[in-house]
Amino acid sequence: PEDVPVVGKLLIKIIYHDFSSDIGGQDYGDEVDWLIKKTFKKKYSILIKGAHYNSKGFKTDTDKIWFQLGAKF
Repeated sequence: PEDVPVVGKLLIKIIYHDFSSDIGGQDYGDEVDWLIKKTFKKKYSILIKGAHYNSKGFKTDTDKIWFQLGAKF
């Protein structure tokens, strides 16, 4: 499905993940991802997205942010 603008001309998404093993019930933590995208003149876009991983003691907590510029031709 195509992305649909949520706030004016911005696309905003928030996604939650819960990581665990199929066998044994091991909890691998959880993660919240988000993104905000703005499209200009139907050809150009700017995107910022991030992720926050909470390891709950399994590995290392991690935070990341990405920036992206796009053009369609």
